[in-house]
Amino acid sequence: MTAFRAGASFAENGKVQVDGNASVVDKVTPTVRMLLDKETPARAMAGEDVQLSYAVEWIEAQAEEANAELTRQAAAGGLLRSGAVGGEG
Repeated sequence: MTAFRAGASFAENGKVQVDGNASVVDKVTPTVRMLLDKETPARAMAGEDVQLSYAVEWIEAQAEEANAELTRQAAAGGLLRSGAVGGEG
């Protein structure tokens, strides 16, 4: 379960500010960013594990990209047929 503080810090542009102290020093920079907007805390308070939801979406997107690349390579003749390794097939 994702836990949020009782309040959220919003920047002037309406975006939720990511972890850091009051002077915005030592801010954590995530490798993969998830959308943090005014709906995110509400979703979490409604019981959704928002970080998990974004992680699953990110993993699925990565898998789709990898499959698309394999399809492009196969269409271009860049992949070996099954059994073609070692002189077979």
